[in-house]
Amino acid sequence: MADTARGQVSMTPIVTNAGTGDSDDVDVIHNEVGGSVGGKLEYVAVAGDRWYYDAETDVTTNDDLIAGNFSDAAVAVASGDKVRYLSITNTGKDNAGEATLAEVHMCFDGTDPKDQTNSIMVGPNESCVFKPAGDMTVTLLHAATSTDASVVCKVVAMLEDV
Repeated sequence: MADTARGQVSMTPIVTNAGTGDSDDVDVIHNEVGGSVGGKLEYVAVAGDRWYYDAETDVTTNDDLIAGNFSDAAVAVASGDKVRYLSITNTGKDNAGEATLAEVHMCFDGTDPKDQTNSIMVGPNESCVFKPAGDMTVTLLHAATSTDASVVCKVVAMLEDV
């Protein structure tokens, strides 16, 4: 049986109906959608794939999101290793353990994601799970915070060790 990276994705579209007179505003599920949408997001490892995990990735200014060693051995992640699956969680804390409202921005072209219109943003206490198409390398996956201040993130990835 092969290692599998498995995520569950769900989204509920909420609309606020404004109250009238002395009634309060009410949040309801968008009537055209009719409920939550979502499903699984899965990647089954193949030969050469390895796990990467860092519970305390300190994101500040523009840099590679993934660095260090693979989880299963003291083997360094290389710049050409390919990202097959990624989960990132913004813990809402800085490297001193203090609460922060800073967002983490990511891009996939090796540039600074903070001011890009095509970056992905993960707010405090939020997570993002995705699997890139093609051969996105570790050096193309950049992260930075919205304030350049520290944000601790949990990063779990399946990488192709090339």
